[in-house]
Amino acid sequence: MTSLPGRRLVLKAGAAATASAGLGAIAGCQSMAGHEPPSPQAMLAMSSSEVVAAIRSGRMPAESYVAAALDRAERLQDLNAFITLDRAGAIAQARRIDRMRAGGNAL
Repeated sequence: MTSLPGRRLVLKAGAAATASAGLGAIAGCQSMAGHEPPSPQAMLAMSSSEVVAAIRSGRMPAESYVAAALDRAERLQDLNAFITLDRAGAIAQARRIDRMRAGGNAL
């Protein structure tokens, strides 16, 4: 009989894959000038592809999305969906993405 992975391992792997695919696909972003970012509730209602498109187009900074997602994860910590959250590391990476985008670099 084959052992199945635990729920936490599946959730952790899924979250990592989604983050890697979404943030790794961002390239050629424009400036946020003249755009009001979506509300945290609107950001969290977006699909992964909508998030990538919003960050790519400059309608939404990566830092805002990451902060909203982390805030939600912390509010719902009773679900035990994550083993650990590295808020400082996640925000630092989101800021790095925003700086790269603002500098016109490929992400």
